[in-house]
Amino acid sequence: MFFKSVESGMLKNQLAFIRFGKGAEKVVVFPPINDALFDVTRVAFYIHRLFAPLAKNFEVIALSRKRDLPVGYNTREMAADYARALEDIGPAHVIGVSLGGMIAQHFAQDYPACVKKLVLVASAYRMGPEGLIIARRWIPWARMGMWKDIYQDTVELSYRGWQSIACQLLAPYVMAQFAKIKDPSDFITAGQAGIIHDAQGSLETLRTPTLLIAGTADRFFPEALFYEMGERLPDARLMIFKGARHGVLEDQRCRAMRVIRDFICQ
Repeated sequence: MFFKSVESGMLKNQLAFIRFGKGAEKVVVFPPINDALFDVTRVAFYIHRLFAPLAKNFEVIALSRKRDLPVGYNTREMAADYARALEDIGPAHVIGVSLGGMIAQHFAQDYPACVKKLVLVASAYRMGPEGLIIARRWIPWARMGMWKDIYQDTVELSYRGWQSIACQLLAPYVMAQFAKIKDPSDFITAGQAGIIHDAQGSLETLRTPTLLIAGTADRFFPEALFYEMGERLPDARLMIFKGARHGVLEDQRCRAMRVIRDFICQ
């Protein structure tokens, strides 16, 4: 059963986690911006379903960021929080999704002994111009509690086809969860951290073997950024899925998980 297969809890530095799967090798997932609103224990079923293909070979640990972030907290500081958490977990393969991938770039740069291999999903060294416009409009929307607008924006930017339809059908349930949000501060701080993130200057010195997964229709991170990263990172592989949007991991789940598994196992 699902709940028997997923362990959840809190690490010593107050980062929520869920853990599932078997294997001596560990895979740690740094989640996207929505973690600022719903930590991994609240979306455990979704994370388990998404990463279940890896659980056959690896112990998968999804790790939330800390709460009550100070104003101005940046992706490098978030990486330091993860470094303290991985003192308990040990060296692992790291998968960073969107904002989690931005954090993972600093994490692999600053704490290379903690990272065996790095997977960046829908996450480049900075946002593109359109991505910055979108992220900047979410800040005042969050302050005003316009979660429906943010959700609709997210669905349009991330999904297509049946996934988009499914998200629209789930909208009443999701809005009920958003209605419980009392303080948008962590979401705003996380969004601002993504806006100012720029790891361009450290690409050549990031020595960790890195897999880049992206979609050609990602409006946050243009395709060209990933090709540039593929050329400048010392040890990089690139997998770009035609037509996929920012939610490339869900859009191409089976293929993407197969590519990730093969990359980690090599």
